[in-house]
Amino acid sequence: MDYTLSDSFKVNFSIKYKNGDTVYFRKNFEDTSRNPYQWNENYYAILNSKQKKDFNYYLSGLKIEKYNSIYQQNFVDGVTYQFYFKTNLNEKLILVHSHDAPKELNEFSNWIYNFHKNIKLYKLKKQIEVKSENISAKPVSIH
Repeated sequence: MDYTLSDSFKVNFSIKYKNGDTVYFRKNFEDTSRNPYQWNENYYAILNSKQKKDFNYYLSGLKIEKYNSIYQQNFVDGVTYQFYFKTNLNEKLILVHSHDAPKELNEFSNWIYNFHKNIKLYKLKKQIEVKSENISAKPVSIH
């Protein structure tokens, strides 16, 4: 499973989770005055048992095949997120830019957002592939 969230000019990040004790992050954009992590860098975090249990709880509650691929309303900005799921039977991207998405997708997205704000990240030297990443333009750094 991977996931990307873009919230206009506040944050744009991606994660990748493979059911283990490690989650991978790419910080595409985030206000560095409030966050020490660098743009366009890869990181990892080690999950504790509760975080791993929470990830698996949300994943087990999703019925990937029943969701549409796109939930979109005519918004100019706001929050957009996209999940990428791959199982033995299915491979699916689900894009959400709407207030009318399934409750369980919104709940998982909110949990991931709060989780990402409170976890210690370690710099990763290798690249990670994130299939959900191409959802919006990333702001250009002026540094």
